[in-house]
Amino acid sequence: MRERRDPLPEVFLDQLRPGVHIELDLPWLDHPFWFNAFTIKDEAQLAQLKALGVSKVRWNPKKSQVPPLPPPPEGTAHPPAESLQAARDAKVQAQITAQRAAKRQQHEAVVAMRRTLARCQEAYQETTERTRAALAAIDRGQPDGARLARDVAAEAASRFTPQAEVVLQLIAEHAHDEGATGHALNTMVVAQMFAHRMGFDQSQIEAVGTAALLHDIGKARIPTSVLYNTQRSRAEERLYRLHPVYGAEWLAEIPGISEAIRFWIRAHHERLDGKGFPDGLAGDAVPLAAQIIGLANRFDNLCNPIPGVRALPPAKAVAWLFRHEKGAWDETLFATFVKLIGVYPPGTFVRLSNDVVGLVLRNSARDPLRPWVLLYEPETPRSELVAIDLTTVPDVTIAEAVPPERLPPEVVETLDPRCKVRYFHDVAR
Repeated sequence: MRERRDPLPEVFLDQLRPGVHIELDLPWLDHPFWFNAFTIKDEAQLAQLKALGVSKVRWNPKKSQVPPLPPPPEGTAHPPAESLQAARDAKVQAQITAQRAAKRQQHEAVVAMRRTLARCQEAYQETTERTRAALAAIDRGQPDGARLARDVAAEAASRFTPQAEVVLQLIAEHAHDEGATGHALNTMVVAQMFAHRMGFDQSQIEAVGTAALLHDIGKARIPTSVLYNTQRSRAEERLYRLHPVYGAEWLAEIPGISEAIRFWIRAHHERLDGKGFPDGLAGDAVPLAAQIIGLANRFDNLCNPIPGVRALPPAKAVAWLFRHEKGAWDETLFATFVKLIGVYPPGTFVRLSNDVVGLVLRNSARDPLRPWVLLYEPETPRSELVAIDLTTVPDVTIAEAVPPERLPPEVVETLDPRCKVRYFHDVAR
């Protein structure tokens, strides 16, 4: 059970001054400030506080830069809330009205995001089942396996990639591990996003999706003792590196899989610098489609690795690839990847400059460093949490991306009760 915090001391409004950190016991939409808890920065904020019609607020001694002013001499009364409210002028009232309107607009946007998430969850589940069926058909060598895989890729291409705004969401629950099916689906959807952004036409996007969906099919011929071994011997590593070959050869026996798709699958671990496998291709010999699949595969493997390997949050995965593997990919492709996924990808836990913890919901087209963030509020259900667009709050920035293991469990569970990374466009219906 979550422990309740000790109540903070109360203070009258006429004792407040800039530098005092306060917490408001008002619904978020009932006051003009972006945060329920904040440090008063100037006299303008004091004027807005006094116009709210409350006489007292709670203050946080640990977070305040200065203490409140001393109370008036004994026998002197504090001004009542009514007189403070009456003291507001037209300018203050106009500021409050404008800020409340901006907050209502953001609140409506968050409601729309939650509807989008519900649609994405439904779409993901539907596509997961179809992906599982297609992979099983290929595994059994069924004549309709290729058609099922192409149908899944075509549906994903038409359903997800044409949308103007990409939504990267975390939608799978902790207890619902889709394993190889989830990885195949992740890789397919991200690869199709990349292909769309790189200017591929619809038929090419569908072909890339089919190859991405089947890119690891050859792993079925690798013993699990090798696949899930984090300390492979040289012989085991050589065997593991044959899985793209096995996949391409296997699919050559199934009608309906083109030679190009088989080549992309064989080459999805190749690198521009020639350090990839299985053939050590380099430069222009590595098809762009294979690079797209390979980069999508690497990103998902960093976020959702095999057991025994530490998972990276999406933001850390982007940074890791930039530091260690940027030269492995086409320069334009990698720039597209960073722009698409974002500096702080949706699903990244962050700590803001005012020490508030939140979860990135979506990127901002105006400023990649200022995404939409869902704010953690103790003892508040997730459905009632507030999200803000940081482009509208110039005084607050993201201080750092925070791995979930560094946060208290109740913070992680409240902000994001899901753990597996899934990638989706907004599904328009």
